[in-house]
Amino acid sequence: MSFKNFLTESQEDEMFDKTIKLLTESNVVRMDRNTMRKRLFTQATLAAAREANDPFYIKYNKHNKLRKKYRRLIQERFAAQGRRKLAEYDARRRANANNSNRK
Repeated sequence: MSFKNFLTESQEDEMFDKTIKLLTESNVVRMDRNTMRKRLFTQATLAAAREANDPFYIKYNKHNKLRKKYRRLIQERFAAQGRRKLAEYDARRRANANNSNRK
C-alpha cells in the first residue's frame, strides 16, 4: 500500500480497527490511538521518501542496514556474556518477586 497520499480519516479508522482486531495475542503490545497514528505517520513519511527516491532516505536506509549488520555481529561476539547477564537479570527478578510475595 502506498502512503504517498495520506489516508483519509475513515480509512485510518478502518485500518486502526482491523489492526486492533488482529492484536488479540497476549504477547503483542497494544497501542493506543495516538501511538498508532504516530507509527502510521512514520511509515507514511518513509514510504513517500522511498517513492521520491530522496537522498536522505537512501542514507537512512544505508545506515539502517549497517546498524543491523553491526548489531548482528555484536550479538554473535557477545552471545555468551549476554546469556549470562540475562540469567542474572532473571534471577534478580525472581528473587524480587519472591520477596514481594512474602510481605
